[in-house]
Amino acid sequence: MTNKTPLIETKKLKKYFPLKKNVISEKNQIYVRAVEDINLTIYRGETFGLVGESGCGKSTLGRTILQLYPPTSGSVAYYGALFKDTELAYIVKLARKLPLYQEKAKRRFQKSVQIDEEIVEMEAEYRQYVDSIKNVDPDTKEDIDSNKKKEAMEVKLQKLKSASKNHKKQASRHLREGARLVGKLILEENIHEISELLLDASGKVDHYRDILAGLNNDYPEYFTAELRQIFDKIQSFKGQKTLPITERALDPEYQERLEQKREYGVMLPFLNKEEMRTLRRKLQIIFQDPYSSLDSRMTIGQIIGEAVAEHGLYKKGSKELEDYVIETMAKCGLDHYMLHRFPHQFSGGQRQRVGVARALALKPEFIVCDEAVSALDVSIQSQIINLLMELKAAENLTYLFISHDLSVIKHVSDRIGVMYLGVMVELGPSDEIYQNPYHPYTKALMSAIPTTDEVQPERILLEGDIPSNIFPPSGCKFRTRCPLAQEKCALEVPEYREIKPGHFVACHYYEKTKEMK
Repeated sequence: MTNKTPLIETKKLKKYFPLKKNVISEKNQIYVRAVEDINLTIYRGETFGLVGESGCGKSTLGRTILQLYPPTSGSVAYYGALFKDTELAYIVKLARKLPLYQEKAKRRFQKSVQIDEEIVEMEAEYRQYVDSIKNVDPDTKEDIDSNKKKEAMEVKLQKLKSASKNHKKQASRHLREGARLVGKLILEENIHEISELLLDASGKVDHYRDILAGLNNDYPEYFTAELRQIFDKIQSFKGQKTLPITERALDPEYQERLEQKREYGVMLPFLNKEEMRTLRRKLQIIFQDPYSSLDSRMTIGQIIGEAVAEHGLYKKGSKELEDYVIETMAKCGLDHYMLHRFPHQFSGGQRQRVGVARALALKPEFIVCDEAVSALDVSIQSQIINLLMELKAAENLTYLFISHDLSVIKHVSDRIGVMYLGVMVELGPSDEIYQNPYHPYTKALMSAIPTTDEVQPERILLEGDIPSNIFPPSGCKFRTRCPLAQEKCALEVPEYREIKPGHFVACHYYEKTKEMK
């Protein structure tokens, strides 16, 4: 792809489902960890393929991006909207909270400093006490009492260190929250003035709506420029007086990290229901089952036209709406005389075309294809895939294509992400992933693809069952089935790193993957 304009971006996205509730204590709450710490950028005009075994979290990730499932934590930014598309009330809320974020961070850090001073005093007392009991006779009552006191001091020290660490962590979290809006300006002394200026600028956006409504649909470029225009009004405060709110606040590297936290897209998790509803037509989904995903009591025309009317594109019951539905049906290979038929009168492939038409009718920019062809015959699969590719080119669409069929993913995708037990284990260009996989799990998947070659490549068989994502293995989640697993894999979570431009992998021993047989 030559165009690398982001459309969807997730950062540390998590989705947990509670398995049981404990009304007395949250500590015993059990969760299904469906999606964990997903960092992903989907670029405008690309097809991003998502592959993995059943239950690995592919569909959950797609629906969490669309906010059909509210994320447990993390962010989802959408770069395809203008101010006219949504009120963006959360920007005003964030602006009002900027002084509060800074004040909370200050209090947390000051508390950690107090605890650190207490730790220093107690460590000195502990060392002094340990020296004083060196000459105590072993196995005597005095020795037993001394050891008990020593253990109590060690426990208290550990608790103090844990508390200090937690306060520092929370201080950084508050700063990161504020940095989403103003970057490293969250560290400035005059944060109250910055907040007021930002509120004034946000208020003026309302007056731009009528003008913006008449502009062309060059959304992302203008939207980013519009946000930058607001933020530029407060740039004069940058570096005037940076406060040492935390121990790293004056570190240029840390300040740059805060600056990178600034979001220029619409933060979907922050939108209320009405704001999300406004953007919903831009973010659509094609479901896996063409039978259960269509209402059997509605005609095809009603199914395709319902959301179009609800979003106000055409008036319900109007001739214009009917003509538009027929036009959309034609794009998806459905004849006009099918308009008043019911789903039971169609084959599986035709039903899926109706599902595609329903998503396309709202003129979306981003579509999640959730196993869109897995329930169809192979011959019908190719027809639907070709239809999706034609529509992508004609309508400038962006796809998140979810499938467990590796051959399909290879055929349609520009880039591919491989998921295992809720985490992304490898991500890269399609050809690179298939020809040179670096993660052991990816290589095992690739070895399972049928070929027509006379000499068949040796199949890599993974031993054991997929672990539970309620109680996943420590360290690397794949280690219980990985032929390369070593002791380090159980102790440390592998870093998700970029090993080549655009090629990411999460494995301690990815260099040894080529040796796998």
